[in-house]
Order: sequence, then structure tokens, then C-alpha cells
Amino acid sequence: MDWEKLNLHVENLIPGMVLTVEVAGIAGWLSSDRFSGTITKLGGVEGIFLVSMSYSVGVLLAVVSRLILDSTSERVARPWLFENFVHRGRNALHSSFDSDPDYGDDWKATESRTCCWPKGELQKWNCLYRAVLRMVRDRAPKKYHEVSRRRTQGRLVRNLFVPLLLSPWVVGGLAGCAIIVKTLCTIALIPAGLFLYAYAELNNMAEALDICFSAGLIKRQGPAASSPSAAGSSATP
Repeated sequence: MDWEKLNLHVENLIPGMVLTVEVAGIAGWLSSDRFSGTITKLGGVEGIFLVSMSYSVGVLLAVVSRLILDSTSERVARPWLFENFVHRGRNALHSSFDSDPDYGDDWKATESRTCCWPKGELQKWNCLYRAVLRMVRDRAPKKYHEVSRRRTQGRLVRNLFVPLLLSPWVVGGLAGCAIIVKTLCTIALIPAGLFLYAYAELNNMAEALDICFSAGLIKRQGPAASSPSAAGSSATP
């Protein structure tokens, strides 16, 4: 069985089913006896239709969540977490990827980006993140399954972002909470979901780095690059 393809289907199906139930809850159908009776009497065709609809919703969720979270994480949460919690500096890691042409091009592309960080320095963590994942995939493929598993968890967290934002309206609606309470909870969940996804990416990075260190792909003690600008020029293929 191809577990990667199965994981892809699960990543789409579960968020789609959760969102379908949430929409039913917001519309007041969950408390309806008629709705409950219909669900319990679903036949094979109706069940297949419900699963197919949930899967389709999940695919759309994956696209929307990636559009929202990936771009935001790259510019805000991911670089900050990597800068503060990865136990190896940017410049120290840079010298390990001089032979990776994709890394050189990626580094030059992010050299001039500023985003919300001064001179885009933290943005360069995105280059290192992609380079480390490529290194494990290409040079330690037998150990890549653990990284792949963690990336699957991260994508599932990302795809559940929209259902997470709608959850206060479902729970609050059943509990009879005021609209202002549900709105404030939704606003609070936006940064929570963003940092939860970025934390999943931090786990990916940590696992990939551990594999690189244990396999000798990256030296544990190595010279750091002298400066970000010099590092960018030396990485040019």
C-alpha cells in the first residue's frame, strides 16, 4: 500500500468532514431531529456522496489554507521560531549547502526581501528549511519517511486552519454565547493556528537536521559564514 497517497487522501478527507459538520452546526442542523435521523438512515449511495462531498471540500480547504498559512508563515512565524529555537545559526548552516544549486538560487532570490523583518535576514531561514529537506530526501532517502510523516502532520494542521476558526461559532452557538464572544475567540485563534503550523514546521526542521547530523551530511561543528551578504555571494553556483 502506498502510504503517502493514503496520507494525502486523509489530509483532504478529515478537514472536509470536520468543516461539513461545522457548517451543519452553524446552520442549526445538528440540533435538528430530522437531520440526525437522516444521517443515521444514510444508505450506501448517500454515504458515498457525503464522503465525496467532504473530500472535495477538503481539497478546496487545502488550497485556501496553503494560500493563507504558507505565505504568512514564511514571512512571520516560521523565521522567528527558527531563529530562536533551531540550535544552529543561519550562517553556520549556510556553508553546508554550497554545492546545492537550488539553494544558491533560492538564497539570491530572498536576499532583497524585507517582509516584516529588517533587511529580510530571518527570511533566509526559508532557504535553509527547503535545503535541509532536500538534503534528507536526496541523500538519506531511507530516513526520509520520518520527515515525511511529520510533514504530513503539518499539512493536516494547516488544512484544519479554517475549521479551527469556525469552531467558536459551532461551540458558541450550541452554548448560546454572544456574537462578540465568538468573534473574539475567532480572532484569538488566528495567531494560535499560525504558530501551531509554524511549530509543526519547526519539528520538521529539527528532525531533518538530526538526520543530517547523524548521517554526517552536515558537520556538527563547522565554520559560520562571515556575513549574510558574503554567504549569499559564495552560494552562487
